[in-house]
Amino acid sequence: MLKKEYLIEHVRKGTPLTEIVREIAAQVITEALAIEADMFIEDRQELMDNGKRRLVLHGTQNERDILFPFGVVPVKTPRITDRKAEGEPIAFASRMVPRYLKRSNDLAEFIPWMYLKGISESDFQSVFEALHGQKVKGLSSSTINRMMDCWVKEFSSWESRDMSKERYAYVWADGIYSKVRGEKENVCQLVLLGVGEDGRKALVGMGEGYAESSENWRELLVKLRSQGMEAPRLVIGDGGLGLWSGLRKVFPDCARQYCWVHKLRDVVRHLPKSRHFEATRQVRDIYMSESKFEAGRKIATMGKSLGVKHPKAAETLTKWTDELLGFYDFPAEHWRNLRSTNAIESLFSTIRLRTGKTKGRLSRSRLGALLFKLAQTASEKMRAISHHEKVKLVLDGTLFMDGEEIM
Repeated sequence: MLKKEYLIEHVRKGTPLTEIVREIAAQVITEALAIEADMFIEDRQELMDNGKRRLVLHGTQNERDILFPFGVVPVKTPRITDRKAEGEPIAFASRMVPRYLKRSNDLAEFIPWMYLKGISESDFQSVFEALHGQKVKGLSSSTINRMMDCWVKEFSSWESRDMSKERYAYVWADGIYSKVRGEKENVCQLVLLGVGEDGRKALVGMGEGYAESSENWRELLVKLRSQGMEAPRLVIGDGGLGLWSGLRKVFPDCARQYCWVHKLRDVVRHLPKSRHFEATRQVRDIYMSESKFEAGRKIATMGKSLGVKHPKAAETLTKWTDELLGFYDFPAEHWRNLRSTNAIESLFSTIRLRTGKTKGRLSRSRLGALLFKLAQTASEKMRAISHHEKVKLVLDGTLFMDGEEIM
C-alpha cells in the first residue's frame, strides 16, 4: 500500500503524474522480483552443499530499461548463485521479466493503434519522447519492422491452426474495409467472432476480398471447415446476402440471425423523420416480445400499418422474417447478445474509424496482421456471455423454444 505522505510530498512538488507512475512501477517490480527470487530459492531449499544451501542471493543483474506505454522503467533482476562447484549450475530466470525483454506486452498492443492513428513508424520514437519527456530506446523503424514481421508470422500461424477442438455456439460476422498499398479499391477483411464452450468470445477466422460477396464468405467458411471447424449453431450478421448465401453452401444446417439494429436502420431510411421515433419504439417492442409467434404477429401488424403510406418501409420490415426471429430458438438468457451484431461492431468500431488514416498505407499481410493483433487483444478483454453454462447445452444439441429448454 502507498503511504499517504509519499503522495502528499509529490503533490507539493508538482511532480508529473507519469513520473509518479514510473516510480511506483519501479518499486512494485523490484518487490515482485525479490519475492519471485525468494520463492525460487525456497522451492529448492533441500539442495545442499557441505551443509549449506546451494542457492543464495548474490546482488542483482545490471540495470536495464523496459519500455511501458507510460514510459521507461529501470529494472534490476536479482542474481542467484549456485555454490556447487561441479555439474551444471542451476540458473534463475525471471518469468515476470524475461532476460531479453525490452518492451512490455501492453506496448505491443499500443503500437498497432499508433499505426492506425496515422503515425508513421519513423515517428514512433519522437512521439514517445514527447509523451514521456525522456529518451526512449527500442522504437526505431527497424525494431518496429521486426515486430510487424513477427505479427505477420503469428497471424499466418493462427490462420492455419487446427480447429478440430474448437466449438462455437454463436458466431458474429462482419466486414472491415481498409486501404492497402498498391490497390485501387479498398480491401475487405471478413471477420468472425465466436462464443466458445466456456462462454468467452474469441476470434474465429479472418478472410480477405474486395466485398462481402457470397464467394468471399464461402471461401473463408470452406477454409475454416477444412481446418476442422464444426458448424456453429447460430450466425449473426448484418443481413448481407453474401453471408447468408455462403452459409447455405458450407454450413446449410446453421441457424441465422439478422441484426435488429441494421433492420431498424433499413426501415427508417424509407420513412420521414417525423416517423422515426415511433418506428423505433415499435421495432423494439417486436424484438422484446416473449415468443416468436407474438413477434411475428407484431411484424405483420406493423408491416400492414406502414404499407398504406410507406410500402418500401413495409417491404423492408417484413423481408427475412425467419432470420429476424432466429434467436427465439436459443436460451432466453442469451437473447440480448444474439439480437444484433453489437458484439463484433463494438470490437471493430475504433479500428474501422482508423484504418483509413494509416500513412503510406499498409501491405495486405501487414494490415491483416495489425487487425488480427488488435482484435485478438480486444476479444481477450471482452466479458463472457451471460449464463455461459447454457452454451454447452446449445453445443450439445439441446432444443429451445421461445428461450426455454424443451424437455
